[in-house]
Amino acid sequence: MKTLRIILAVVMIMTLCYVAQAYTLTFDDVPRGVEPEVYYSDTYGIGIEFPNVLISYHVGSDWGPPHSENNVLVASNSFQGSKITFMFKRPDSGHTSYQPYSVYSVGAYFCTQQDVVLQMVGYDGDLEHPVASAYIGATGESWKNRYVEISSSGDIGMFVLYSISTDAFHKFCMDDLNVDPVPEPSGFFALLGSLACMGGIAWRRRRA
Repeated sequence: MKTLRIILAVVMIMTLCYVAQAYTLTFDDVPRGVEPEVYYSDTYGIGIEFPNVLISYHVGSDWGPPHSENNVLVASNSFQGSKITFMFKRPDSGHTSYQPYSVYSVGAYFCTQQDVVLQMVGYDGDLEHPVASAYIGATGESWKNRYVEISSSGDIGMFVLYSISTDAFHKFCMDDLNVDPVPEPSGFFALLGSLACMGGIAWRRRRA
């Protein structure tokens, strides 16, 4: 009975470790002024389609204070376009190449200047199939670190910020991007294998 309780406790711990893979990109471990085409934390990250999106030191700024620490993500003064695309990319062990992955949800803290409106849209892997969306900012309002999140059933492969109001990309910033990735199949099968082994051990000891 004691052995069974120990096995159950280990199973619970392993399950929690397996599902608790959400991570946060704070933008604080990158020097200001950097235009990150790929930005990652540990084993997960994002690729940013437009290089004119950069890390900016916003402490003491007259708008858009960081949600945490010092840096935020903004569009540079030279940015031209109506959308910014963020693709979920996982670097390999040597960080020399990247593989796409999907997520259950993605959200961040946004600051906007007065009357700025953007739309955050999640897609399942290409720009033909939107699966979730939310608006950022509002007419007659300015936002200060308001959290916006989109979620789906685990099929968000990228998300896009669209400019809805005039010059919106020069009047917003984003901080602390929170992502809940879909676990890798290899991790799932490893967990199943461990559970099967533990079950076999418990069964043999019970019969002995």
